[in-house]
Amino acid sequence: AVLKADLMAALDKEVKSLDEDNWKFEKPRSRIHLASRRGG
Repeated sequence: AVLKADLMAALDKEVKSLDEDNWKFEKPRSRIHLASRRGG
């Protein structure tokens, strides 16, 4: 169970860093996404 939790945490961190990279390369779409996230 600990190993799985550790794996999920590592995966989550990886996904977050990928999201940040996408934000750098896809600014227009990210701005729209952030705006909708804040409730417009």
